[in-house]
Amino acid sequence: MSSSLEYITDEFEKMELQIAKLKQQRDELLAALDQIARPVYYLQKECDETGNRINGAAAIQMFEKSAYAVRIAEQAIAKAGA
Repeated sequence: MSSSLEYITDEFEKMELQIAKLKQQRDELLAALDQIARPVYYLQKECDETGNRINGAAAIQMFEKSAYAVRIAEQAIAKAGA
């Protein structure tokens, strides 16, 4: 009886860890999607943090070509381990 309870407890703890990992992956992917949805906000935030300035024409060109969005999505997918 004791070994059955230990087994169930161990399996429950494994499931809790898996759930925590999945929630973290979800949060990271949602953050990446938010960056794609609001690129100007995040680009400005990044520039503020690094002390750089946005070049308007370059930013528009980058968004139009969607290379920025593709790079964010690829990084999120790689980080999620897919």
